[in-house]
Amino acid sequence: MTTFQQLESQEVVLRPMRDEQSDYERMGRWLSDERVLAFYGGRDHRMDAAGARKKYRPRTTGEESVNPCIIERFGEAVGYLQYYRVEDFAEYGLDDVDVDTWGVDLFVGEPRLWSTGLGSSALRLIVEHLFEECDAERIVIDPHVDNRRAIRAYEKCGFEKVKVLKDHEQHDGQWRDAWLMELRR
Repeated sequence: MTTFQQLESQEVVLRPMRDEQSDYERMGRWLSDERVLAFYGGRDHRMDAAGARKKYRPRTTGEESVNPCIIERFGEAVGYLQYYRVEDFAEYGLDDVDVDTWGVDLFVGEPRLWSTGLGSSALRLIVEHLFEECDAERIVIDPHVDNRRAIRAYEKCGFEKVKVLKDHEQHDGQWRDAWLMELRR
């Protein structure tokens, strides 16, 4: 794991997710909201606090190599971001495995704050951290092809569409295509 105590901008704070009930309850609330699940995880993967603890605790304790973070705005937790070193290049069909590649996934869990720039702000923070502190050469992200709001947010941060990943993720009982988007150092 490559953790940090906290990353800050004027818009958001990015902090490691904690092995605490309040963080699991928050994740359970977000991951049971149909509006959030329409874009992240899928409505067929509804999760409560116990489910969030089971899934995310190995990440918060360092047992898994995924680094979970909470996005905060003015002291309020508003979303989730995770980052990880890409080790399965076949998943993305990447040929240049010698390039230090990191993946990022995120969502704003408070729908009232969608389209306010919070996702882009959080993404910019982690991109800077990965390039400066982790020596990343490339960062990838893979939004569903129909998630225009996410794609716009990622493009605002400099990510470019590379290719469509056919049947990349099962979502709401169907295999969905995703864009492989990347940002290089």
